[in-house]
Amino acid sequence: MVNLLFFKILMMLMMVSLAWSQAGDRKYQREDKQIDPIPLHEIPPAPVLNSEQSINSFDIAPGFVAELVASEPDLHDPVALKFDADGRMWVVEMRGYMPNVNGIGEDEPVGRISILDDEDQDGYYENYRVFLDHLILPRALTFVKGGVLYGDHQKLVFVEITGNRDTAGQQTIIDAEYAAGGDVEHKPNGLLHGLRHGVAAGWQNCRSGFSHGYRRCHRL
Repeated sequence: MVNLLFFKILMMLMMVSLAWSQAGDRKYQREDKQIDPIPLHEIPPAPVLNSEQSINSFDIAPGFVAELVASEPDLHDPVALKFDADGRMWVVEMRGYMPNVNGIGEDEPVGRISILDDEDQDGYYENYRVFLDHLILPRALTFVKGGVLYGDHQKLVFVEITGNRDTAGQQTIIDAEYAAGGDVEHKPNGLLHGLRHGVAAGWQNCRSGFSHGYRRCHRL
């Protein structure tokens, strides 16, 4: 009993210490200049590179090759992708993430889910089209029977796929609180298929069930 009480007190002190260390400078401390651990003149330049320059800058292990398969101006800020049975790439574009240092404007519906296809099978996905547009910070995607599941800044949605051109049809909200609250970087993500027709996500206490056409979120 004593050991358990001591452990709880120790954990509380550690949490308080971590919270204090992340609090940042106080107003009365801002006149005290913090010293950079590395002098600015010793930091090498980090210019923005285009796709070709980026690949040429990679240090590749022997026996491996890095090849460009897609790039701007089609894709912007990809955060997740899935390959379907036809070898096409379905890409989640979080175009609204951090438009500035203060994150102002992140709630603008500029994200999208796109489909890329390599028709001539040369390794470069030259065909690009938008499957779903006007999304707010989309972050996850997976295929399920009859359509796709995607997660945005708050909810988990099932989108029916219709037609031969994979057109987005009716949308059904599976979990309205899928990613509600918290920082953008710490929200649920990474939809993965599991047992019993379930789809699980990282950082989430919910498993989405897809059985006999009935779709719902099962809290764990």
